[in-house]
Amino acid sequence: MGIDGSIPGHLSDKELLEYLGNRGNDSMEIAMALVSLLYDFENNIIVDAKITSIHDNERSLAQEHLNALQGMADYNHGHREHIIFARGYPSFDLIKWLSDKEIAYEMRVWKGFVNEQELGESEEGWLSLVKTGRQVR
Repeated sequence: MGIDGSIPGHLSDKELLEYLGNRGNDSMEIAMALVSLLYDFENNIIVDAKITSIHDNERSLAQEHLNALQGMADYNHGHREHIIFARGYPSFDLIKWLSDKEIAYEMRVWKGFVNEQELGESEEGWLSLVKTGRQVR
């Protein structure tokens, strides 16, 4: 499964702009939403979706997605999930939360986020942090 977010902009009326907010120049009348999805790659379906204010953050929405997933009657079918996160998600709080919930994950982190000697080097300046059980490699 994977989680990612997007920020679409929409011309809007005053109420939508007040509810969603915008970034940058306040004189622009473009409401910007934060859209976040939990996607099941194996079954090609969206498991959970959220559309919220631009001022919310992707990491807290990821936690909401995973809480929703764990609350589903057929969650996991007895198997452990492995969640792939895009670049905007690295945070020690989220990593601790995932570890506490025993959720396996993979997330791209920037050099310097963790000790590079433990992870190896990357040509692009990004590294993969993977937790599959008790090890971080």
